[in-house]
Amino acid sequence: MSDKKRLEEQIEETREKMYCAYMNNVDFLDVLIISQQLDCLLNKLEKLRKEKPSLWESEGNQH
Repeated sequence: MSDKKRLEEQIEETREKMYCAYMNNVDFLDVLIISQQLDCLLNKLEKLRKEKPSLWESEGNQH
């Protein structure tokens, strides 16, 4: 599995985890921690996009 695909899957899993935590009234601090994890993953994906733009060329204007 490519780094890009793995990051995209981790991002989606973390988004779902954060949403579920929010909907289930989990402690604010716990939701904040999940949000920070998501930010970190999104930053990694952006860094990868800048370092390896060819990974996105085949997708055209989907993003």
